[in-house]
Amino acid sequence: MTSIGFPIPTAANGRTLVGGRFALDAQQASLVLMEGEILANRWALFYLNQPSLIFSNIAQYMFVDEKQTVGIDLTEKLLLKLTGMTKENKAHDFNRTTVVCKVEREKGHRWPKDSSVRECLAQRIDEPLVQLFSPSQESTKTTVLELFE
Repeated sequence: MTSIGFPIPTAANGRTLVGGRFALDAQQASLVLMEGEILANRWALFYLNQPSLIFSNIAQYMFVDEKQTVGIDLTEKLLLKLTGMTKENKAHDFNRTTVVCKVEREKGHRWPKDSSVRECLAQRIDEPLVQLFSPSQESTKTTVLELFE
């Protein structure tokens, strides 16, 4: 039995392990979960400071019977690590480790229909974060409710 797609065990009791790992370290990451579509009036905003994301998987190929039927045992892991406070980021209030907020668009405000992707992201991420981290700046466009830090 040969395979082009994946390696198979070479003996009746043999196993073949194939694995991979993807690691990402970032300064800041933001995630927006919209209620419905991109023009929604409400969304959740997750702000992560200095996150590390590790995705790993291991596939174990082995024969499961005398007919040499190949079985696959697949294990996947996703780890998210947030860096704690350091001397460098302790002095700045806007360098919190993570913030989860509910953002609501004020009634009567409409999204511009010809916005670029950059402008859309700024309206949904940047403006609420500025309002959250700089309480002195009033916004008539959105209401930001910090759920937890």
